[in-house]
Amino acid sequence: MCWYTPMPMTKRSVVTEVLVKSNGLGLEVDNKRFVMNINGYMKETETGLQSSLGEKVTSLGEMISLDSRSRPIWSTVNQAPVLILGGFQGYKIILVSDSEFADFTAVEVGIDSCWIGSVNCPLDSFSSSIFDAIATESVLLLRQNQLVYYFTGNYSVLSLPVPGSGLWTRVLNNICVSRLNPVPFPHNGSEFVIALGGGVQEGEFFLGTIRDGAVRFPESHAKGRKTVCEHLNISCAILWAVYITEKEVIVLLVEGKKKSSKSDYYIMAYDQADGDFWTLYSIPRFIPKDTEKGFVMLLGLEEYTDYLLIPRGLSYNPFSTIFYIWGNVILQSYDLLNYIQLSDFPQRSPISYFILSYVGEFVCVTVSEEIWFSVEGSSVVVRLYPSEPWDTYFSLQLMRGSKDFSFNETFVSLFFNKEGLQQLVYIPDGHGEGQLIRRNFPLHYILSYRHLIIHRYHWLYLQDSQYIRFFRPCSFSVMRLEDLPAPQRFTRMEHYCTEPPDVMDRTGFHNNVSLAVYQGLIFQLLWLHADYSRPYADPVHDPTWRWWKNRKQYAEYFFYVASNGNSSGGVYVNMEGYTKTYDLQPNNQLPSKIYLDKNNVYSFSVFLSIRSKAQSMGEMPEENSLDFVWLTIVLAHPKFVVSDLHRHYLRGRGSVLYSVTISDTGQYPQQELSGMNLLKSSMALKVINSATNCYHYTASGPKLQGYAMVPIFIGCPPGKRLAFDITRTLKYTTKQNKHYFDCIHENPELPCFFFND
Repeated sequence: MCWYTPMPMTKRSVVTEVLVKSNGLGLEVDNKRFVMNINGYMKETETGLQSSLGEKVTSLGEMISLDSRSRPIWSTVNQAPVLILGGFQGYKIILVSDSEFADFTAVEVGIDSCWIGSVNCPLDSFSSSIFDAIATESVLLLRQNQLVYYFTGNYSVLSLPVPGSGLWTRVLNNICVSRLNPVPFPHNGSEFVIALGGGVQEGEFFLGTIRDGAVRFPESHAKGRKTVCEHLNISCAILWAVYITEKEVIVLLVEGKKKSSKSDYYIMAYDQADGDFWTLYSIPRFIPKDTEKGFVMLLGLEEYTDYLLIPRGLSYNPFSTIFYIWGNVILQSYDLLNYIQLSDFPQRSPISYFILSYVGEFVCVTVSEEIWFSVEGSSVVVRLYPSEPWDTYFSLQLMRGSKDFSFNETFVSLFFNKEGLQQLVYIPDGHGEGQLIRRNFPLHYILSYRHLIIHRYHWLYLQDSQYIRFFRPCSFSVMRLEDLPAPQRFTRMEHYCTEPPDVMDRTGFHNNVSLAVYQGLIFQLLWLHADYSRPYADPVHDPTWRWWKNRKQYAEYFFYVASNGNSSGGVYVNMEGYTKTYDLQPNNQLPSKIYLDKNNVYSFSVFLSIRSKAQSMGEMPEENSLDFVWLTIVLAHPKFVVSDLHRHYLRGRGSVLYSVTISDTGQYPQQELSGMNLLKSSMALKVINSATNCYHYTASGPKLQGYAMVPIFIGCPPGKRLAFDITRTLKYTTKQNKHYFDCIHENPELPCFFFND
């Protein structure tokens, strides 16, 4: 079984995704998402394609051991076509993948490792390891010891003004760099990375800008401006930095060093515009005492333990505006000024790295390789691994004979993609070699198993019969979204139906001619869509109409010729098979993102019932009450977006119906032309006490229910053009071999064409 797909490569296209779906006929076929990104780090040689980053490494067995620690994968979210992973102890080797590690290449990078240390940049020990590796749209960056290198990919489709690199280029030549911090989202066409200084530059930071393949770092601290240590008038070091692009503010985690072994920690802010520092928060020296509520509000009145609070890093979600300080505790804030401690997380094992999904979930990995999970805005923190639910799921996979699980596996990395939480593990084969596998981390399975293990079951007697009843921690049984608007207006997505040409050959098999015709038609369609700049008053909104407007009169003739197998070139293109779709339905699902124009309103309904199907038929008694079922909306920017909730009781059905309205207030001051200065915001839809408690069981497994966070983009005034930065979606059916294209518009400065699901 196989599929064919046109892969038109047009300008500004480096990230491509294809989603293959079943049409529901014949054999059951699971949906499959394929990542087909352009890898600009390859070169043509006499022996074929080879990596331009360095020499290919064929064996991973010597690099990965059972006691190796995992490390994060850093990249520009949804924009980097190639991901890289370093951190192999004693080896200057990185893993390079253009398919989100469905496959990969191990490369020994071609950099010189000559700087061991100096008076201005003391180095305790030398290592060949690549410590920090960051991937952007067209550039890879890495740090080895105190040296920073970058490599620009050969991306002609991006029309970069700079050529692709032939060798790794060193930057910040006179700077002692202690760490690289990623900036996960671009802003107005630029990507960023932050270098933290060490040695004589300790307490300084350097914001690097990446635009059109060019990397620019300031080579020294701006003269006349104080460093953060000079501002605090202490000896200090910067441990972590986060760049809030919308505010052009860099938030720093600063360690104030003292002669004694104790240190003070501060959260500092730096304004890029005027160069001023100010103190946001002084972190408590000791860990607060647990209140057994799952959280502790840090008001200065709480009691403290004797354990030192040691922060190690920062994380920020620009959509929810939630800011995290993590180390041997997790502190959470909505405004960078007031904090709560998530006390369910123990201090016995500090966090090694922190991963945000940017759609409402986060995961952290500790130095002892424990994996912890939470939902943003909730105080519940759950250990996923090691745990009894994990052991249960792991045993079931071994019983099934799954090759993706093994007793001797090594945990390599953890990251989120559009399919959820992904885990990289290395499984040795017992002969000195092995295989690096990417697998879906069973997040929802573990959370649902956890409730079965914790709450067990109880006996239920009904009509002289005895039943086993499992405890339901969820306050409702059924949740549905209803009355959602048509998605095209709010998702900036246009949809096209495109049939492949009919082949005149008796076998019906496609050949190079038919596929080339199809490829050209899809390329032309994307070009027409991107070039479509007519105002909304134009009576014709379908760019494909301009293909056929002068040929419609010949449609019956062409069909007659094709029906007799005499079409020119052996292929027949049906004009009616290329149309724009206007009647897309929401299918009772919230979109993955919402764009709100000035004063626009997005409304829908939420149906919640305490009765299951069996309870509605009188087979089982009701256990819950509507008094415990309450829906809430949490907005990231309540000044610019407001919500209204109206609760309607349906007592005869044991249900409530919420009418929800999300409105733009029109007060966002930076609303400009389409795609410029978009404000990242979000709406979190939550049923009270549903975090990690409520699940909807489907054929593909349990799914978290009762919580949803949808990113909202604010900025486009009505009546403006919505074209250019176009995300393309391919959906396939095999019934008539049709292809459906969804096009989403964002930033006119970056018209980056790519496919996604």
